This record gives sequence, structure tokens and C-alpha cells, in this order.
Amino acid sequence: MMEQPTLQTEDPSQVARWGSDEARREFRRGREQLIAAQMTMRRQAASQLKAGPVEMPRDAGHVFCSGDRFPGTAEVVSSARALLADTDLEQLRENANKPFMMKLVTKGKQTVHRMSDVGLDSPFMRLALHPDVIATATRYLGVIPILQFFNVYYSSASSGELTRSQLYHSDSDDVEQVKLWVLCEEVTPETGPLTFLPPAESELVRQKTGYRYDAVLTDEQVSEILGGLDAAIQFTGPAGTAGFIDTSRCLHFGSRFAEPTMTRLIVMMHYVTPLSFILPTEYWTKAKYRALGATPGLDDLSRMVLGTV
Repeated sequence: MMEQPTLQTEDPSQVARWGSDEARREFRRGREQLIAAQMTMRRQAASQLKAGPVEMPRDAGHVFCSGDRFPGTAEVVSSARALLADTDLEQLRENANKPFMMKLVTKGKQTVHRMSDVGLDSPFMRLALHPDVIATATRYLGVIPILQFFNVYYSSASSGELTRSQLYHSDSDDVEQVKLWVLCEEVTPETGPLTFLPPAESELVRQKTGYRYDAVLTDEQVSEILGGLDAAIQFTGPAGTAGFIDTSRCLHFGSRFAEPTMTRLIVMMHYVTPLSFILPTEYWTKAKYRALGATPGLDDLSRMVLGTV
């Protein structure tokens, strides 16, 4: 049986967020009318943006590539590894929302790990704002996106039954979005890779199950509808491999390990449109990194991605 989220809000954006695909699209159309000027500006900027080194096809909902396509990827990998080496995992696990997939950059008071310490000179932020990275996300979404967050994630095996993001689900944050994943060590089918279905198969499963967002589905439920799981794609590869994936349109899961000693280290960067359910209509008042966008001399593209305008 599909697990459904318990809805305890009358906020129209959140009612739509947890609803059907059509309800989500309808709300999005209404919101776009309220920020028409900003959307026009971002679409015009998107149309003038040169193609990056990789394209993310709409029908595929993803693209994988070698990290050397983007300057700074190697530094991101080494920085993530250094961060892991400096982390007290047991202490972090005590307060982790998902013990099987923990964020290493936190809002806490740890000196090295504080999100508030991340600036434009961070290797993570440099990659997140790189024009080639933005071009890939933008050309897929059709609009200059907003960087919603980035983090370094450490995954390890957990006891008990599969739960939450270890089961098939679609992300509720937006109708469509892009997450850039960078593998910071080799990931194989045994080491808990992100596994997902292409958009067409995902939409069919959601239709057949009456899916509501942030519910989860078992492999058996998905397999029964699709006649097997042959369509599932695993994001594997050596350290430095990059993957752009639409985790709203694509049902997915991760952090399933073949052995209890196996782990996975990745960096994730999350791009949404200004119409995202997790942003207010006036997104420039709440975008997470909007303050960085006020840095003198910053280019207009970066300011848009940071949500300052």
C-alpha cells in the first residue's frame, strides 16, 4: 500500500505541492502570472545563454558526464573528502534527519561545517555558479534557475527495512527541477547508487497509483505497473563523475547498500525554478543564498541564480 503524507495545512501552495501532477501544474500556472516580469527576464536571459558542454534531454530527464567537463570538479571532490575526514560521524548521526544519508555541512556551531561560512570563494559555490553548469540546468528548465541548496552527503548502510528516500518517490519541491550530483568516490551498483526511472515511466506509475508527492512506493508496486524494473537507471561511476537529474519528474531512490560496511560520498547541488513550492511568490525575499548575490561586482547571471533578483 502506498504511504501518503499527512496534510495539515490550508496554505494553497502546500496543498498543491502534495497533490497530483495536474494540481501542481495548475498552481504553477497561476503563480507565474504573479511574477510575470521576473519570469520574462529569466526566460530572456535563458534564451541568450550559450550551450554548455552537456545537454540534458527533456525525454531522458538526466545526463551523466565526466567531471572534467566542468572546471573545479576535482577540487569539489577533494574538499568533500577533507570535510568527511574532519567530521565526527557518530555525533552527527545522533541528530541526523536520515541516519543513512547525512549532511556534512550543517547549520550548527561546528567551525568547519557551518553553512553560514560558505562564501562565493568556496569550491562548492564556484561549481554551483559555473556558467557551464548553469547552462545545462537552464536549457533543460527553460528559465534561469535558483540555487536552492548544496551539501555534501555521506551515506552508509542502516539496519531494518527500507524507508523514506530508500524507496521510490518523486521530490515535491517543484514540478521540474535539476539536481547536480558529483560522485566523490567510486559508486557501483552495490554501494547505494541513486536509481531512477525515466520521466515517461515515472509519470505512468504516478498515474496508475494515484500518486501524491512525498509518498513512497515499493519495488513491487512499481514492477507490477511496468512489468519489471528494466527501465531503472543507476547513477554509478568513478570519483568525479557528474550527473544532472530531474528528481521531480523521475521516481527514484538511493542509499541501498549490498554490505553493511559500504558507504557513499557525494556532493549535491539543487536548482529549482522561481515557481517552486518551497519558495514564496516573492522568491527574492527568501532565497537561501540571496545575500551572496549582493556582493559588489557579481555578474547578473550569478545574481539570478542566487535568487537576489
